[in-house]
Amino acid sequence: MTHNTHTKYKNLMSPTNDYIFCRLFGSNDKKHRLISLLNAILNGKPHIQDVTIDPNEYKKTQYDGKSIRLDINATTDDGTRINVEMQCVHTKDIFSRSEFNQAVLMRDETIKEGEAYDKIPKRIVIWFVEQNATNRKGCMHETKLMFEANGVDPVEVASDNYRLFIIELAKINKEQKQIVGEMFDAWMAFIKDPNNISSVYSDSEEIQDALDELEYLTHDDETRSYYNYRLREIAAINASNTEHYRDGMEKGLQQGLQEGLQQGMAEGAKQKAIETALNLLKAGIDINIVCNSTGLDAKEIEMIMNDIEATTDQEK
Repeated sequence: MTHNTHTKYKNLMSPTNDYIFCRLFGSNDKKHRLISLLNAILNGKPHIQDVTIDPNEYKKTQYDGKSIRLDINATTDDGTRINVEMQCVHTKDIFSRSEFNQAVLMRDETIKEGEAYDKIPKRIVIWFVEQNATNRKGCMHETKLMFEANGVDPVEVASDNYRLFIIELAKINKEQKQIVGEMFDAWMAFIKDPNNISSVYSDSEEIQDALDELEYLTHDDETRSYYNYRLREIAAINASNTEHYRDGMEKGLQQGLQEGLQQGMAEGAKQKAIETALNLLKAGIDINIVCNSTGLDAKEIEMIMNDIEATTDQEK
């Protein structure tokens, strides 16, 4: 069965851009959309009634460590931690990246002496990817900690405290409904291509609300500027999509920042010493004392004295 697409919206920015995705779902005043999206994916297991958007940046604890910045970090009404990522950069290391992110997040979970380990909150992680990330045929995959079959026992779930969902947008067929539910279909159609979404989906209150917001953002000059910058940044990274390149960029950036900081501090200290020497010389302090007090050498002091004399002659 073929459905007409809506005609009200044209040339909308793509929600697969992580900046736009966060603008649509990543703040407490937009959490009604996030709740709808989460329930469409989780399909009642569990059904989420409320969320609170949490801070999404976690600083590194070691000098040469790695900071993380999540797209969306939230806590549900029952205390479950939610992390949603729109992965724009093509990557094959989703499982490793997710493990690292969770390790950093769990770093801040404290268990008091005498408390049981079941105080650790449940976690649900959802990664949207544009490229194929698995060899599986479906578009959505859930992973949990599993027991493997051992000849006596079958494969079974060991724990559902940590659930990772991978949604491969490239494998979503807009002509064929998914087994999750209609709202899942609707949200996936919106995220993949809001300009060509079926009128069946765009008539839903939640999708209509998201379309209206996206239209507003599309025509906002500041948002468009950030959006275009992020597009260029993603394209540059994907054009050189190797782990070596990314590591080199990060190391180069860190080294450049450190060298720049050291250079700036050195230049600031030198300028302060010159200003101090200038004041001391004007006060008639002995040159040797000025050298010892400021750390400047005799040639530098001589240049400062020449500047003082030249200024004095001009004033005369």
